[in-house]
Parts: sequence; structure tokens; C-alpha cells
Amino acid sequence: MQNKFLLYAFALLAMILSAPLFCESVAEKFPQRIEWNADDNALRYEVEIQSAENGKSQKVETNENFLELSLEPGVYRFRVFVYDFLERSSNVTGWTEFSVFKAAVPEILNLPSEIDVREDGFLSLNIVVNNVTGKTRAELVNSSTKDRVRGLLVLQAPSADESEIDTAMRAEFNSVLPGKYTLLVTNPSGLFTESSSINIKPHKTKADIREEERIARKKIREERGRPDWYKPGDFSIMAGTGIAFAPYDGTVLEYTDWRPIIPEARLKLMWLPWQPEGFRFGFEADCFVGFFSLENQYLEASLLLISPRVKLTAQRRIFIDGLFISFTTGAGITMFRKEVEFTTNDNPRRSPEKKLFGAACVSTSISVHYNPTKGLALESGVEFMHVFAKSMPTGVIDPYVMIGARF
Repeated sequence: MQNKFLLYAFALLAMILSAPLFCESVAEKFPQRIEWNADDNALRYEVEIQSAENGKSQKVETNENFLELSLEPGVYRFRVFVYDFLERSSNVTGWTEFSVFKAAVPEILNLPSEIDVREDGFLSLNIVVNNVTGKTRAELVNSSTKDRVRGLLVLQAPSADESEIDTAMRAEFNSVLPGKYTLLVTNPSGLFTESSSINIKPHKTKADIREEERIARKKIREERGRPDWYKPGDFSIMAGTGIAFAPYDGTVLEYTDWRPIIPEARLKLMWLPWQPEGFRFGFEADCFVGFFSLENQYLEASLLLISPRVKLTAQRRIFIDGLFISFTTGAGITMFRKEVEFTTNDNPRRSPEKKLFGAACVSTSISVHYNPTKGLALESGVEFMHVFAKSMPTGVIDPYVMIGARF
């Protein structure tokens, strides 16, 4: 006899969740039913059910071609003995295997009350959902339109069978529009949980964040009686390097054998308290250090330049947020330390000639200043400095790069 097997393989886990934030579904008892084709000559049927785990069998008699069961989760098999009107076993079916799975109400934890959706509509909810399987359905239900967005639950460690006992650590959705939603989680058994409302907000661009920060700062300054464009706390400290080129300076050229290009280092502190829309104005205090040297059979010479300056700074935002073109002009003092040691045929070495002196200087620069993040400052530019030394008026052109922190 051919047998037809229809099994609704769910065992009930009757749990009523107590979390006050979620709507709780009502658990129903799931029927466990096996069914086979009826035999016209059958008086009764005897069904043998055997556990695959321990091999134990039980036999149940019925006059119908189906049997209602109440089994624990696990793997089983059954066969049917057919008895005719003379109580003879006229037929025996082959073994049919089936599984009983555990059914449960999903449990949603750590659900945020509001979250931003990405510009492309992708949304990732970092939540915990207990009592689910790989076939559990997750949907965002729009509270106004009732439209649904189907998503994917990412399981922590999927189990081998289909019992509703797994845990998901994240839910992912595509093509989500801003609005108010609920999260609906439905298991294959039909048990479900629907969450409280989630406010899904549009993605914040850098301009949105900057505007929110500006409004917040404005409110604070208004409370303190200061204008919105006055930001006394905007400091940056930067360090960098470059190459110094001296286009005119007879003394430097004399001692450096016509090699006026040298490495240099610099350090600066920048303060930009005045920031009307698109601009930043303030001051810089920096220090330039350059070192010229020469050694041959006649002499060994070195010239150290240390130049602290104070400058006015103006910046204009260009192209993107955080990118500025910067102009500076200022003045300071350049200190020279010159040391020359000569060699002659009569006297191979004699005491070196040392001299320390200083002179006023002026400088101007143009650069590109970039703040890729709130705390990082990058700068690349070129500076011209003129030193008013009476005996050796000096000009220095200095391309440079710098990096630092912004506070």
C-alpha cells in the first residue's frame, strides 16, 4: 500500500514573554498529525512509532487513516499495520521518517527607539532576537502605510535542525525609507513577536552634523552673550618639514658652495577664534629651523637659522567641508649661528670662527589646510621669508607639509 505522509512537525514551547516593550503573540498548541492512504478492506490500523535516538517503539491503534501525536522534539519513524475484518494483518507499510521541532515565540532585545538609515536605504539593527531559526522572517512594518520591508536575520551560531532555538545578533534591511516602523519577527511555526515603534530617521550628512553643531554652539554662546561666529576654543598644533631655497644671499652661497637647497623643520600653534560662515580668522605662532653646511679641503662651515614668527591668518573654505585655502603674513626675528673652521698648509686646523647674531624678518605664505576629522589637521603650502640682515640680506622660499592635532 502506498502511504501518504503529511506531518506538521512542531512541538509547542508555551512561553508568554514578560518584556513590556513588545506585543506578545498568543501561543497555540500545534497538532502533530501523521496520515496515510485509507485501505477499503481495513477494520483497524496499528501504528508503530520508533525513536531514532534510543530505538524505543510504541504502538497505537486507530480506526482512522490518521493519528494525532504528542511527541518531544526529535527524529522518529513510523509504519502502519492494516487489519481486515477477520483481524488478519493484511498489509504493512514501509518505515517513514519524520522530525519534530520545537516551536517558540521570538524574543526581541536591545531594540533602539530611533536610528539613522544610510543614504542608499540600507539599515542594520544591532539587536538580539532569541528563539528563531534560519527560516524566520523579519519585516519592518510602516506604521502609516502598513507597507513591509523584508529583511535578513544574522544568526550567531545556527543549529543543525529547524527547532526555533537560535539567536540572531543583527537584522539587515535594504531600501528602507525614513518613518515610523515596527519590527515583526515570524517563525516558521507561525509564532511571532511585533516590537514597539522605531523612528527611522534620514541619514545625516556632514553638512547636517555641522549645522546641528553650529546651532548647539550658537545656543550656548547666546546664553553666554557671545556671537555665533566667535569660537575661542579652536586651536591646532602642527609639526612638519620641507626644503628651504635661498634665491639671494651672498654669504650663504659662499659658505654652501652654491648649494642653497636645504632641509628644514617647523612647528606652529594656530588659533582661529573668528569663524563667520565659510571663513576662519586668527593668529599663528611658528618657528622655522634650517641648517646649511659645507666641508672640503679648505674649510668646514655651518650656518644655523632659527626664526620664531607671529602671523595673521585668514582661511576660506573651498570645495568640501573641512578644506580651506589659507593665507598668512607676519614678522619675527631670525637668529643666525655661523661657524667656520679654515685649513691652510702651515696650520692644518685652527680655532673655528664663531658668530651669533640676529635680524628682523617678514614672511608670507599660501597653503591648503584640511581637517578630515574634528581632531586632525593637515597642511601643505609654500612660504617666502625675507631676513633684514645688514651684512647678508637673505630670502628663503620654503615648500612644506605639516600634520597635527586640532582642539
